[in-house]
Amino acid sequence: MHTPPYDPFVAGLLGMVEEPSSDGVNHSHVDVRPELLNSSGAVHGGVTFSLVDQSMGGAVDSVTAPDESNVTVELKVNYLAPVHEGRMDCESRVLRRGRRLVIAEADVRNAGRLVAKGLGTFAIVPGP
Repeated sequence: MHTPPYDPFVAGLLGMVEEPSSDGVNHSHVDVRPELLNSSGAVHGGVTFSLVDQSMGGAVDSVTAPDESNVTVELKVNYLAPVHEGRMDCESRVLRRGRRLVIAEADVRNAGRLVAKGLGTFAIVPGP
């Protein structure tokens, strides 16, 4: 089980809440606030991207050794629908762990509706 450390950008600025990850799965969420909206009144794409990246990283952390960490190599997000209010829930899963690379995916939902889909590649690196 991986318990995420406090991150001033993720937890502070974005207000993201990340549950402890285990067995290659992470659940995280962000409550929509006015300062996270773009000029069109929808959640800024960068907020969604950050939620996906952090959540997938947590899922990857749960399949690494204590002396390993991970870094994002490539990340793609498909934005399927705008979010204007409520909460964005993200579930991330490790699809495959190799010796050096891990592939993960994420689903972002708002009130049960799929609003974004992510796919990423993460490198396993030495670290805490």
